[in-house]
Amino acid sequence: MHSPYQQWEGAVQQQQQLIQRTQPQAQGFDDTGEGFESLLELLNGPTDPGPPSGGACMPGSRADIIINAPMMVPAQPPPPPPPPPPPAPPAAESRSGPSKAPVSEQTRLALIKKLNPQSILVDENFNSQLHTAVLQSQPREAVDFLLCNLKRQKKLLPIINMVNICGHTPLSLCLKMRRADLLSLLIDFDAGPTQLCCCVSERTNHFHYAFAKCLDTTAAIQMVQCLISCVAEKHQSDLIGLHAKDRFRKTPLDYLNHRISQLSATQQEPDSAELLASMQWLKNSICRMLPRVEAGLDY
Repeated sequence: MHSPYQQWEGAVQQQQQLIQRTQPQAQGFDDTGEGFESLLELLNGPTDPGPPSGGACMPGSRADIIINAPMMVPAQPPPPPPPPPPPAPPAAESRSGPSKAPVSEQTRLALIKKLNPQSILVDENFNSQLHTAVLQSQPREAVDFLLCNLKRQKKLLPIINMVNICGHTPLSLCLKMRRADLLSLLIDFDAGPTQLCCCVSERTNHFHYAFAKCLDTTAAIQMVQCLISCVAEKHQSDLIGLHAKDRFRKTPLDYLNHRISQLSATQQEPDSAELLASMQWLKNSICRMLPRVEAGLDY
């Protein structure tokens, strides 16, 4: 066993021998560092010679691994889908526009029947069978039979007070055509004199129409009197229509008073005197039925 001092002394001698062996090589160091590389080779063994001058690398060397390693190319995103093709331009129309074939009368009637499953309308003017019967001046017996038939088929309710394209109901057509014989018949089948007729925007009921349009002859005045008498007998509550005001804030009696004032200014003529007397008689009969209605009073 060597003492610790002897071991230390042996280590110092080995270091001195190592310095003596490497000192001649260390004297040949230059600034290029070649002597330092040879010293490293002596101490650590030969290093990687690196690639030769021809550019080739030793197989398995670090340079070979770095140079010949496969290049990792990042994955590219898929290309976007191609845009949809632009819509085809519309076909050019002529300057006169698209041609439209004229609609025949039969086609118009077929459309009306298609839109009217109950066959209420009979022509393009929105006339019902009852309108047509009055316009064709059919006799009272034929109109009575038609009303009974429509009531049995449950088609009378939408027809009796329906207006056509001109705003006329069957009752207003009777007043226009002076069919006094049909007034009581229509009232019996629930024709409403308080219903609006003619121009709806003017808010005129059948009493307005009768006093404004049907007071030109003595027979017409008698027809209006017949209308009021039938309403008072069958549907007395409908007489409230005599107090109704139209768009001009006038009641049916206002039109009657205006007509009486016009005839009073020309009462020298024989026809005017007869008409004036008939109108005065009509006014008095209305005042007896409706005490609230007085001459010249605007309701």
